[in-house]
Amino acid sequence: MATGYLCCCFYLLSGYMEFVELTKLSRTIYELSTPNPLGEYSRELYDYYKKIFEEYITSKVLPALNGKRDQDLLQEIVRRWSILKTMTLWLFRFFNYLDRYFIARRKLPSLQQTSYNTFYNLVYAETFGPVKDAVIAMINREREGEQIDQALVKSILAINAENGVGSLKQHKQNLEEAILKDTAAFYSQKASYWMQKKSYNEYMLAVSQCLTHEKDTVSAYLQAENQKKLLEVVEQELLNAHANELERKKQVDEFPLADRKQVS
Repeated sequence: MATGYLCCCFYLLSGYMEFVELTKLSRTIYELSTPNPLGEYSRELYDYYKKIFEEYITSKVLPALNGKRDQDLLQEIVRRWSILKTMTLWLFRFFNYLDRYFIARRKLPSLQQTSYNTFYNLVYAETFGPVKDAVIAMINREREGEQIDQALVKSILAINAENGVGSLKQHKQNLEEAILKDTAAFYSQKASYWMQKKSYNEYMLAVSQCLTHEKDTVSAYLQAENQKKLLEVVEQELLNAHANELERKKQVDEFPLADRKQVS
């Protein structure tokens, strides 16, 4: 039965199903659910709904991701996520009766949550490491002045930020926390180098440029609650962590060469 629904979904997405077939599918699901909305057929339909996505991911998504890395991996995940959301939208039209009665009464994950959770558990959780590394690498290249595919980064972070339950929230937290942690490491290294090479005014100009970039560009990738944290991390690594050194550097730069000995 699940295989039949899966085939129907593939046909539906490909535009091959006729209106009569769609009506028949919808009526079959309705008739199985209606006599006893909380009965065994509703549970079976709910399980089959989940299995549709499990089979789609196993047979289509995972093979497509196999061997892909970096931006190729990110692009394929974005594409497959878009397809899965379309599947969710279409199948909801047929299974929505479950959402209204069986799922609500049994306090189960909604149809949308079920399909999204399946994607996260089978795809996103398994590829989280390489996805995280690829996103951070792109952000850091952009910080160095390289042009990157901003839309791709935003799409991945948007997927990450989709509402979810359970493990989804953990992955969301991990990815944005990883970006904040890497931001600290990135600017800590920059600060150490600039403190040796730049004058006070040059250093402060670089800090201003970095804060502007983070506020205008990188923070747009993050959820609102982490945008402020991002700027705080940058300020901590570039300013607060070197406050005493910066004060000495400022004084040295302000005094004429003849007076530097006295300042030190």
